[in-house]
Order: sequence, then structure tokens, then C-alpha cells
Amino acid sequence: MRRLVGVTAAAAAVVVVGDARAILTAGTPLGDFPVHDAADKAYTISGLRGGKAALVVFEDKDAGGQNKSFKERFGALQKALGGKVALLPVADVSSWNFFPAKTFVKDALADASKKNGITVYADWSGKGRAALAAHANLSNLVLVDKAGKVLWASAGQLTKSQEDKLLELVKAAAQ
Repeated sequence: MRRLVGVTAAAAAVVVVGDARAILTAGTPLGDFPVHDAADKAYTISGLRGGKAALVVFEDKDAGGQNKSFKERFGALQKALGGKVALLPVADVSSWNFFPAKTFVKDALADASKKNGITVYADWSGKGRAALAAHANLSNLVLVDKAGKVLWASAGQLTKSQEDKLLELVKAAAQ
């Protein structure tokens, strides 16, 4: 079994269930890191959060299909909550930060952003992987509160019960 970290409004709790792995400790501040949009405009994760609670979805090209059910359920919940919890999809593209590959990756990011109706950001430097303690080839999910403290962090496929718990934390973070 692998570890999964989640926190409620009252207290931090470590839950040992399912296939997802812990990547950060609940209650710790999320480290800031630079990201870029498809036009190569620079942002920071803290700037994109803008004081909102946020779900950072950090994935490489091999992990995009993981947690598809959760992502769909989160999208519906995010709409119902009126966008009170920001979604920040970040592609780990640090291994593609060279010419001509970077040009193709930017095009793919633009296409993915258009297809999904939300900007997909790029981590060209690898600093996002370090800040999140993210795992390669896995879907890394990090929920932070309005103050930027980690409420949930996991890497890998969520079980149905983990999805449910994370969605409950999202609802609480929106308050």
C-alpha cells in the first residue's frame, strides 16, 4: 500500500489506502515555481492562484489519462462552485526544453488548452517537479487552500474513495 496525505479543516490526517502515493505533507506551504503558457509568457503558481484555493494537476505526457474520472468530476464541481477553486494544469515538459522540440510542445500545449477550454501551463525548468516532489509518469494532484498550504497531495491513480475524499476537501476549500 502507498501513502496518501489529506487534511480536513480541523486537523491533518495521513490515510494509507489505494494506489496513490504521497508527494507533499499536508499543512506545509506549496513551494512557488515558474510556468509558461503556450505563447511562452511566464507566470508563477502563486500568481495564478491569486489568493484562491487551487488544484494543481502536474503531469507528463505519459500520465494524462490517469485520474480521468476524477478530473471530470472535479470539472463539474468546479462549475458548481463558481470557480472558487482554481484549476492549474501543468505539463512537465522539462525534458523537451530544446530546439526544435520546444516548438512542437508549445503547439501541443496550445491545442490542449483550446480543446480543454483552460490554459495548460508548461514547466520547462523542472522546478515544478521539485517543488511538488512530483513523480514521473504519474498524475500528481495537489490541493492548496487560500493561504497556499497543502490540503492534499498524491501521485498516481486515485481510488473511488480517494476521489470522493478529495472532492470533499475541494468543497471545504471553496468556503
